[in-house]
Amino acid sequence: GIVAGLVAMAAESGIGCEAWFAGLRLGPAEFDGETPVYLSYRQTCQIIRRAVRSLPIRGPGLVLGERQNIGHFGLLGLAMLTAPRFAEALQLGVHYAPITGAMMELELDTKGRDVDGSDGLGMVASMRTPDPELEPFLCEELFASCLMLCRGLLGADFRPTVLELAYPAPDYADDYARVFDCEVRFD
Repeated sequence: GIVAGLVAMAAESGIGCEAWFAGLRLGPAEFDGETPVYLSYRQTCQIIRRAVRSLPIRGPGLVLGERQNIGHFGLLGLAMLTAPRFAEALQLGVHYAPITGAMMELELDTKGRDVDGSDGLGMVASMRTPDPELEPFLCEELFASCLMLCRGLLGADFRPTVLELAYPAPDYADDYARVFDCEVRFD
């Protein structure tokens, strides 16, 4: 799904993306249909790395994630919609994320506190293999997608309390505040 989204972004930007697939036995044409294409984690990282370097878009992960809605999550999104409580929907999402092609490992933190002292939920994401070049893109895409999913579950007014990221602020850090509409902490 991520690669298909990046291929679509390249087409919208009017740039060729054939070079992203150099050395692989597939190309951009395989990502414009309804038939899913399965890639290894290594192949996907290679394509993403090349895409991020060549796309003329600030924060391509944010842009890609913002385009998601609950329908993009397929059966998992439907299952989450049927959960009786938000916490249970999140537990389903985190539990089944690996089979959806999630690029990061997820953990639900149920011991958090909101700024007003009430119980809060948090999601912790980590890379399978640390890669400082890919980490911003993967976090942007993951957390923006999750935000759109949560808004699909709870309504358009949902917003997180805080977003904490381990990497330094990119030059487009102001876009994070616009997308997430909450305090964003880098480093």
